[in-house]
Formats: sequence, structure tokens, C-alpha cells
Amino acid sequence: MSVATPLIKVLSVERNERRMPRTPRDAKEFHSKPRVYFSVKGETILENLVERHVRPFTEYRKVLVAALESIGIDTSELKFNWSRYAGCTMCPCSPGFVVSRKDGRHPTTLGHCDIWITVGDDQEAVQDLEKREALKAATLKVNALKADLGRIESEVAAVALRAALVTAVEERNAI
Repeated sequence: MSVATPLIKVLSVERNERRMPRTPRDAKEFHSKPRVYFSVKGETILENLVERHVRPFTEYRKVLVAALESIGIDTSELKFNWSRYAGCTMCPCSPGFVVSRKDGRHPTTLGHCDIWITVGDDQEAVQDLEKREALKAATLKVNALKADLGRIESEVAAVALRAALVTAVEERNAI
């Protein structure tokens, strides 16, 4: 059973300080607003090329604040804008969040850095969700069989339906 929305788990958070500029182009990059990039653990380069335009940034946004606070960054005055052009203004090759203050200015508290967050599927949460969905489906089946049993008039059909109901209850209890 596949889950429609991925359950994201933060695996690591790294803060990378930018190097002092040596050329005018480096100076522009050095003084730009900090970026937060997400990478998916185990993703190949080819998968990254295909998936980078359709990243689940709304799901990333949910774990972003907790991930930054885990490395000691106060996020109360910060806002995060998703941009497909975060890492490269010429093409959408490096999507990420551009960090600014809520008033739109450069967040001086972060300094000159970029932050990389590695994420993966939260397997326990996925398994728990799948188990809850299976339990819900089994309960619906049991309730439907009970309703059918109440409408059955012939005893032969009722015996067969009771057997199916017992089997469905046992399957639900096994979950």
C-alpha cells in the first residue's frame, strides 16, 4: 500500500559557512541571503535531476523550523520562501528555501551560511499509517457484513455470512 503524502524524517542538519569572496561574483554569492537546501538520502543523481522540480516543499516546510532549532538557530524572526532558483539564479537546478527576516531584510543572526538538511522516509510512521489504514478497512468490512447479516432472512445464507463475519473479525484482530 503506498502512502499519498510522504512522511519526512530529518536525518541530519549541516551548517556550511561561506568562504570569503575572491572575485566580484563570489562577493555577490557571499553576501546573498542564506539558503536552506534539502537532499533525500539514497537518491541518485539521476533521480535528483528528475525530482528537483517537484519537491514536496510543503512537507519540507513542516520539518524546517524544528531542524534549524536542533542546531541552535532561533527561527522566531525568520521567514522561509521556497524558490526553484535558490542556488542558481539562471536556472531551476538548485531549489531550496531563501531565508530572510519577517520584515524582508537580510537575517544578520545567521551570518553568511547555507544549511543542508538530509531527509528520508520515516519508516515507523509509514508502517503505523499503513496499519491504521488496514485496520480501518477491516473494520468497515466487519460493519458491512454485520449489516448484511441483519438483512438476511434465509438460515443457509445467514450461516455462510456468519462464517465470513467471524473470518473478517479474526483478520481485523490480527492487525
